[in-house]
Amino acid sequence: MYIKEVAGLTGASRKAIYLYEEMGLLPAISRDENKYRAYTLHHVKLIRLIKRAQELGFKLAEIVPIIEEKQASHQFPTELVIDKIKLKRASIESEIAALNERFRGLGELMHEVSITDF
Repeated sequence: MYIKEVAGLTGASRKAIYLYEEMGLLPAISRDENKYRAYTLHHVKLIRLIKRAQELGFKLAEIVPIIEEKQASHQFPTELVIDKIKLKRASIESEIAALNERFRGLGELMHEVSITDF
């Protein structure tokens, strides 16, 4: 598959795919006789995993060790990957709690403003 096809299948831009390759998130990509990159289904699956992780709040720097672990391990997900996902979930739970507190505070402020004479 060529990059245009991979981009269409994954929703990743060509620029993003080149970045993933540059960062080492994708295994070596062979070239065809015209010297074009020839992507495989494995590349497509990894790009989808990367995109999904990004959608869920992981930064590329956080995804690198997950992909490295996936490449190195026959058993996936590993304990390391599960721990990283648990940490991300805990971080999001904290953010949700903080947002809920701000939301409640705004409700209180709205009530205070409506009953206060200026």
